[in-house]
Amino acid sequence: MLKNLRFAYKIVSMPAVAALGFIIILVTSMYAGYQSRAVFAEIQDGYVPGLEAFRKLGYELERIQRGMQDAVAAADDDLLEEPDTRRDTFLETLTGIESNPTLDLETIEELRPRFEAYYGLARSNSERMIRGEVGDDILTSIDRMQGEYNGIRETLELSTSTARTNMIDAFNKAEGIQKFSGRSTIFVILLAMGIVGAISWIVSRYLTETLTGTMMVANQMADGDLTLQLQSSQNDELGQTTSALNLLFGRIRSSFATIGENSLTLASSSEELSA
Repeated sequence: MLKNLRFAYKIVSMPAVAALGFIIILVTSMYAGYQSRAVFAEIQDGYVPGLEAFRKLGYELERIQRGMQDAVAAADDDLLEEPDTRRDTFLETLTGIESNPTLDLETIEELRPRFEAYYGLARSNSERMIRGEVGDDILTSIDRMQGEYNGIRETLELSTSTARTNMIDAFNKAEGIQKFSGRSTIFVILLAMGIVGAISWIVSRYLTETLTGTMMVANQMADGDLTLQLQSSQNDELGQTTSALNLLFGRIRSSFATIGENSLTLASSSEELSA
């Protein structure tokens, strides 16, 4: 392919390849940067708030249960105000993560009615025990309440673990993007250096061989050897120059041949005149 290029294009091809490599590196870096920003934004706006929210929900659920037990132990209805406040906080936290795209919306939607059922049962049981109610009915209700509590707690623990795993995966993804960008940059740089080096070697070798051959033929012609021809398979300016020199050398040989023939004719004519 280089044979058909003009010499100027061969020279320009080297910085052109370097410029192309730079553009590829720039585009790759921009793409990797965009992907990294998107992942970190997802972590910052989705995974981290989600993980913190589930941790908070677990804490509030535990404090609600503890608050109910303290109220029953003290036989004081007024102590139920704290669990009521924490109930509101729990529900507000649930509302706040319903729009989080990194979380399982179905799980969040199921939590609300389950928590409301648990809380209503827990508060009713607490009020009944504060009033001193006993019997199988209250014990059955307490067992049911405890089952609801354990189920919600297990769901929150599982959701917390899932959110933590997803966040770690997102960080690993961001790290993978950075590594891909670094490897791609190194690969493009090495590839561009290899291509530029190969073109430089080919062009310099071709230029050196052409000039050396031309100088050698010119020196031999100066010594009287008019039989040599310059060899070139290129179609660029140097190849055209070589063809032009071969044409010039041919005309010089033809001129010398004509001079030789004329000399012989002149010598023959002189001999005839002398005879």
